[in-house]
Amino acid sequence: MAAAAANQAMDLAHQGLDWAFHRVVLQAATILPPWLLRHVPANWQALTPAKLAVVTPAAFIVARIVMHQLHQLRIKFALRNVQRAPQWLPIVGHTWALLIGTPWDVFHSWFETTGADLLKANVMGENSLLVYKPRHLRQIMNSKLHNYPKDVDFAFKTFMDILGSGLVSSNGALWKKQRTLLSHALRIDILEETMPVAKRAIDRLSEKLEAIRGTGEYIEIAEEFRVLTLQVIGELILSLSPEESSRVFPDLYLPIMEEANRRVWEPYRAYIPTPGWFHYNRTLHELNNYLCNLIRKRWADRQAAVAAGTNEDDKDILEVIMADIDPATWGEGTVLQLRDEIKTFIMAGHETSAAMMTWACYELHRHPEVREKFIQEAQAVFGTGIAADAEGADKFTKTPLPANEQLKGLQYTMNVLKETLRFYSLVPVVARVTVEDDVLDGHVVPAGTRILISLRSAHDNPETWKDPMTYRPERFDEPFDLYAFMPFIQGPRNCLGQHLALLEARIVMALLMLRFKLTPRDESCGERHPSIVPVCPKNGMWVRVD
Repeated sequence: MAAAAANQAMDLAHQGLDWAFHRVVLQAATILPPWLLRHVPANWQALTPAKLAVVTPAAFIVARIVMHQLHQLRIKFALRNVQRAPQWLPIVGHTWALLIGTPWDVFHSWFETTGADLLKANVMGENSLLVYKPRHLRQIMNSKLHNYPKDVDFAFKTFMDILGSGLVSSNGALWKKQRTLLSHALRIDILEETMPVAKRAIDRLSEKLEAIRGTGEYIEIAEEFRVLTLQVIGELILSLSPEESSRVFPDLYLPIMEEANRRVWEPYRAYIPTPGWFHYNRTLHELNNYLCNLIRKRWADRQAAVAAGTNEDDKDILEVIMADIDPATWGEGTVLQLRDEIKTFIMAGHETSAAMMTWACYELHRHPEVREKFIQEAQAVFGTGIAADAEGADKFTKTPLPANEQLKGLQYTMNVLKETLRFYSLVPVVARVTVEDDVLDGHVVPAGTRILISLRSAHDNPETWKDPMTYRPERFDEPFDLYAFMPFIQGPRNCLGQHLALLEARIVMALLMLRFKLTPRDESCGERHPSIVPVCPKNGMWVRVD
């Protein structure tokens, strides 16, 4: 009896699947071209999956193309009164202009050339809206935030192996959950722990620079900053020693980032099984395994310590996050989520910071009057930055770390860092996509429209910044529109790590400038890389140490 019932249920299930399959085929076949319809028999119910092995995929492909084109036509019609960006060409739209130039520079030139507040562009068949004015950014980033989630497919596609479902790339309920969890992890006592960690990092770099002082030898300071910031974030998140960070991240993390940047402009690299493709996948697998094993061990150690009543105060960001996790919810899903959050922290926590300090060094060299004022302020907080009664590495390590209140006195240092972020727009473009129809300056922006935000244009806008092409840190002593300065984004989705990054950079840069004079090798050090984000020197930042 039971067997008969089971067979009957199975038959009904097969009938349902069969009906659904043929229904989908029938709907898709209604848009097939005539030459393909000749292969579809009049009695469509006689079709079987085997007979439709070719017809059905073609039907779905055609359906997707038709739906995409209809959607793009709706966007095009809605934006018909928005000024079209220059350099448009038939068929390819604006794609060619972006391929032969640096995209963020091209966007900025379009706004400069036209003087428009909004521009429309067609990139790879997608009708997009370009914006940069503070009133638009306030609407997109704040007042109607939920209608403008991140356009993950466009902005982060090649970096998703690093970002995964971490805070940077997540949206909706997952983003809210992770934001709440990580906000607690970055509370004020964790920020205070940043100070001694950053101090130890710059002391290690100082010892290395001291070894070549006055020799005329050049060192690539941008790469040194990358190592330094990786060590800082590794210790703050995972309590890794500098040696462990230097062992793991250069071999497992940096090659992934290098390949991801190449895939932005060479997308075929993600699909062709070259030696580089195998190396990328092998390295990613090793990094994921390393982090997952570390997380599992840390969780097991924590639970054992809690059970024994010997659990100590939270020692790093991972420990703070784990303290907020209900053991009843722990599982492999939690491990994978924490793995993605850690990889996101590493990416966001060192790339921009390293680029910011690199360009700040360059501008301090180019503007001696700024450097002099910068050093005077640093002396008021750190003295000479060198312990007079010590030798060797001790003359750096024995330099006392000022109290937090004293570090707050590094206001001009903060201005230099902010002006560097504005002047170089390290992340020059961000992308959003509309969930529902909205209105900008009287223009209906349909759901599904890609919004390209030119932060480069926002930071160089003469309406909000006087003499924007002049490097002038003093401008940040004056009031300014928050939505005209967005290196860390504004509104509810602003960067949680911005205070950590700026605190780290203040300590590192103040002590570095007190201890050394860094002279770039030549003007080529100031050339910006045309395709890597965060924006970095094209040929490296090679400096002589005096």
